Amino acid sequence: MPERPKPKRQGLPPAPGPGAPAPAAGAALRRRRWKLRQRTRVRVTECQAQLRTLAAELALAGERERRQIAQELHDQIGQNLAVIKFKLGHLKRASQSRELEEVLALLEQALQSSRDLVFKLSPPVLHELGLGAGLEWLVHQLRANFGIAGQFYDDLQPKPLTEDLRILLFQAVRELLTNVGRHSRAGMARVSSRVEGGGLVIEVSDDGAGFDPAEVPARRQGTAGLGLFSIREGLAHLGARMEILAAPGRGTRVLLRAPLLGQNRTSGNGAAPAEAQAPPTGQGIRILLAEDQAPTRAGLRSLLESCPDLVVAGEAGDGEAAVAACRSLQPDVVVMDIARSKLSGIQATRAILKERPATKVVALSMHADSQHVLEMLRAGATGYLLKDCVQEHLAQAIRVVQANFSFLSPGLAAHVADEVVQGSPPGPPRGTDRLTPQERKVLAMLSRGGAVKSIAAELNLSPKTIETHRQHIMEKLHINSVAGLTRFAIKEGLIQLDEE
Repeated sequence: MPERPKPKRQGLPPAPGPGAPAPAAGAALRRRRWKLRQRTRVRVTECQAQLRTLAAELALAGERERRQIAQELHDQIGQNLAVIKFKLGHLKRASQSRELEEVLALLEQALQSSRDLVFKLSPPVLHELGLGAGLEWLVHQLRANFGIAGQFYDDLQPKPLTEDLRILLFQAVRELLTNVGRHSRAGMARVSSRVEGGGLVIEVSDDGAGFDPAEVPARRQGTAGLGLFSIREGLAHLGARMEILAAPGRGTRVLLRAPLLGQNRTSGNGAAPAEAQAPPTGQGIRILLAEDQAPTRAGLRSLLESCPDLVVAGEAGDGEAAVAACRSLQPDVVVMDIARSKLSGIQATRAILKERPATKVVALSMHADSQHVLEMLRAGATGYLLKDCVQEHLAQAIRVVQANFSFLSPGLAAHVADEVVQGSPPGPPRGTDRLTPQERKVLAMLSRGGAVKSIAAELNLSPKTIETHRQHIMEKLHINSVAGLTRFAIKEGLIQLDEE
């Protein structure tokens, strides 16, 4: 006979299973779990901060090491090779030895290899010419390396930055343009540098295939994007940030926003010039040698003193000393080394010409790239001479610039002209140079009073495309009204005042 089930006991809670905590113990366990989650969040935040610090150091450490090696290569090997060639030039005039000609040819190859290696290790344009010139050089390299046209714009406002931030911004733009060249299938890329909202904004854009920014983290496991990820974390550590605006088929636009340092302190070139002493009387062109390498200065002095029409009035070992010496010595021509230890040759040239506009400056450099030449010419120099050419051309360069002409080392003029024609414009685009041909056409039609729909119909484009063109035109020209665009178009000659 089957057993009857036992009646359940009413009013009593079910007995806890084996190992189940008591109610008080359960509350304590929840509190412990909550505290553990809080500690975990704090630890994650600390780890993220450590990651940014390590990423910043990773991005900077390699550049510092490469920079040091490149500097030593330039100062020691490159300079010594130039001095050797300089001294062999004396022997060449006294001897027509074929073996000497071969030695000079080998020296020329070694000098060129030295220059190329310096640029591969650490492009000196950033450290010697500044961030703006460095960004413009990167745009030139985009065409040279990938055949993609580029434009560079700088609003020419002061942009004081820490050294680490300058390096990271340069690396970020280099990485972005490399990605444009390798992956974007773009026909044009633009880089702009401007002061906005009290900070620096660097914009890198292209008209290529674009991409989905959400897919970037998924690619970190490969090599693509790892360098940019490291730089991005490093920028965040230094108070800067990167914004990626992109979509498949619509190109890519990246904004780098960085804090600027406080207002620039007044430098020596802004102070009132000291009272100059009267220069010694005598015939000949008075020259100041501004070169930080003593052996090179001695060789230059020896060369110039052999010319009866040239007088070495003094020497300066750094940029600040060169500015001060110009006040007291009042030279006719300054022979200026670009790579200065304190004040760069670019800065010293600007300071000298601000106080004494009639002074002529001949730049001396180991670098034959167009960016160094262009930046020195923009600073006001009227001559640019490679150090391995001083034996043959220094005296000639001094005489030429003193006669109010310009002088470039043989071969440099054609090289610079080719890069300017094939690459981006040599200076910050002005006027309509900032606009594409289509944008110039739209600007002219807007300035004549054309409506968006009528312009779209005439150009066989959508009204939305015309509105996008108008927005880009206003952004590039920093003009916020159609009336302002009309005044600009009249000034640039796109339309005439008597047009209906």
